[in-house]
Amino acid sequence: MLTYRPTPEIDAEVNEQVIALEEHVQGAAIPGLVETVPTYRSLLLLFDPAILPRATLRRHLAALWPPPPRPA
Repeated sequence: MLTYRPTPEIDAEVNEQVIALEEHVQGAAIPGLVETVPTYRSLLLLFDPAILPRATLRRHLAALWPPPPRPA
C-alpha cells in the first residue's frame, strides 16, 4: 500500500489533481497495481510488491505527475 499526497492543502484544485492522477494511473495499466482509491486530497495505491516493487511504483508516479488536466 502506498498513499500519494501531492500537497498537504485541502482544496478543490488538489481534489481535481488527485482524480486526474487516478484516471491517468488507471490508464497506464501498471503491472502489479491492484487497486487505486482516490480520496479528497490523496490517492491510495494497493499493489503486489512481488510484481511491482515500491521504488518502481514511485518512479511510475513521478513520471505521471503532474497529470494532464481533466476535460471539462
